[in-house]
Order: sequence, then structure tokens, then C-alpha cells
Amino acid sequence: MTKSRPGRIARGAAILSAALISGLLGLTGPSQAQTGSQVTDAERNAVLAQHNQERQAVGVPPLVWNNQLAADAQAWAALGTGKHSDPNTGQRPADQGESLYEAWGTPTPARDSIARDAAAWWASEKQYYNADPNKKIDPAHAVNDLDPAKRTNFYRWGHYTQMVWSSTREIGCGIKQGAPKPNGWFVVCRYRSAGNIAGQTPYPPGQAPPPAGRMATVAGEDVDVYNVKNEPDGAGRVIGILRVGQQVELVGSCERESWCQVAGRNVPGGNGWVWGHLQFGQAPPPAGRMATVAGEDVDVYNVKNEPDGAGRVIGILRVGQQVELVGSCERESWCQVAGRNVPGGNGWVWGHLQF
Repeated sequence: MTKSRPGRIARGAAILSAALISGLLGLTGPSQAQTGSQVTDAERNAVLAQHNQERQAVGVPPLVWNNQLAADAQAWAALGTGKHSDPNTGQRPADQGESLYEAWGTPTPARDSIARDAAAWWASEKQYYNADPNKKIDPAHAVNDLDPAKRTNFYRWGHYTQMVWSSTREIGCGIKQGAPKPNGWFVVCRYRSAGNIAGQTPYPPGQAPPPAGRMATVAGEDVDVYNVKNEPDGAGRVIGILRVGQQVELVGSCERESWCQVAGRNVPGGNGWVWGHLQFGQAPPPAGRMATVAGEDVDVYNVKNEPDGAGRVIGILRVGQQVELVGSCERESWCQVAGRNVPGGNGWVWGHLQF
């Protein structure tokens, strides 16, 4: 049986007046230079995707991964304390927020979903934030308790509000096995700048989602996605690929045949950089372009599985489930689908759709 819990909300004299910490901590194993910690590329992408999905839903800019934050998180995770670091004693820079997560059981839970589960658990606090009439961080009246149901204010939903804090722009995480419990995992995430500032809300009340129309569609040919701009020093690293026809949200200014920052559910990790091959002004698919799975259940792939067989099954759609069609789709062909019934929100299927 596996048990898990989000880390306690840490605060101190400095936090009461400046920031409440929220973060995700790290795993043992060979160092992953690509992420700055022992978090793998897949774990980083899962954590970023969950955060940026929540941020997009409330109209705040996406987070990007920062290797130094990840290294800081890993260093704290490696100590295996199960407790928050203290900015007042120099254990954490004052501009960093922090969230913690633990999972344990007999036998020790498999690592494959730990980081993703951490981010999902934090995101689940959204329901408590939405139901709370007091949206401001209120240390003077917040109640902490061993029973989560008795907690109030940021003790109840502080992990979620750090996820969507509008002035936070960067995240980095670490992970460790065997601490603080020998049969468990410890995840730490660091954020910059820190969120959960006393007297403030995570984003302006009534803030709208990003302006409609700031979209682009991959055109001409598939395009590599980089973690950062790959010039002039060639420091970028390919973190995935966008296929022709996939839609992305533009972050900041973007010109044709230039480096553009993109975000959204189709972008590996939720955020990255591409060079060219974007068609601007493409609106989302028209409402009502729906299809229903018919005949038999159908596998969902991360990409088209032909001609090179590069696709990987990421889930299944059951007969009768509805999906949204993304781009053109013919019967008995590869179709891109999206929606709440699709594993991960987006994927590809072959046939078995009734239009």
C-alpha cells in the first residue's frame, strides 16, 4: 500500500512578510546534468506540464525550468530531512519558494510516477482555494493542524497557489529515495520568485486567460523544441518535437523565421523554443468538431505511429467516449484528438471515430 502527502507549508519571520515556501524534492541515482538535479527529463517534463496547465487555466505566464533551482532543491532533498528549509538561517535564498512531497509504502513505491504525483497532489488543492472566500495569504488567521481537513488558508491550499503565483517564473526540482522514510521518496521543488506573499492573492482577481488568437500552428515540417534558444552559443538542447498541424501558444513577441517561445499542452514540458515553421493567427478548432469512439476501443499514441513506428501508446479511448478533433481528420486515417477523455489531453488515434 502506497501512502503520500504534500509537504507542510513552511513559514518564518521572513516568510510572514515576504513569501511562503512551496517546492518539490529529489531522487537518488546518477546525476542528470540536463536538469541540474537527479530528476530525469521525463520527470521534469511531467512537473512542468502540470504546473503550466494550471497556470494557463488562470491566465498567468508559463514556468520555465531552471537548473540552478533544481540543484538547490536536490541539495536540500539529499539531506532527507522531510522538512522545509529555512531562509532565515541561510538554508534557502529569500527569493526562492519551496514545496515538498513524500510518498512511501511497503514495498517502496516505484519511481516512475512520483514526480508527476507530487505535482498532481499540489494541483488538487485548487478545489479548496476555489471554495475559500478569503483568497489572500492570511498568516494571522491561518490554521495549521495534523488533520488536513481542519487546516485553513495557505495551510490548506498553499501548494496550489505557489504553482499559479503570477510573479513566479522559474522552477527546479530534486528527488531522493529512502528519506525521510527508508521505504519512501522525498520530492522538493524550488520556485523563483517565491509566491504566497502575505496579504496578496496568487493572481489579480478576475484575471482573464491569455488573449484569444495568440496562437500558431506548426506548418511545412515537424520542428524540434529546445529548452532555450539554441543561438548564438548553441547552448540549447532538444527536448522534444512538434508535429505539423499541432497548435501552440506564443509567449512574448514572435516573428517568422526567428526563435519563438511557445507553450501549451502540445509542447513537451509545456514550454520551449522553436525556430520558424509556425503559421500565425490560427484560431483553435471550431467548436462542435467532435467525434465519438465507435466499433471498438482504440489506443492513443503520443505521435503518429507511421511510417517509422515512432509512436508510443499513452492510453486508451473507450467506445462511446467523445473527443475533440484537432485539424483535419478522415475516416480510417491518423487523427489528432484532444479533450478531457484523452490521456494527457492530446494524442493520435487510427480510425474508429464516428464524426
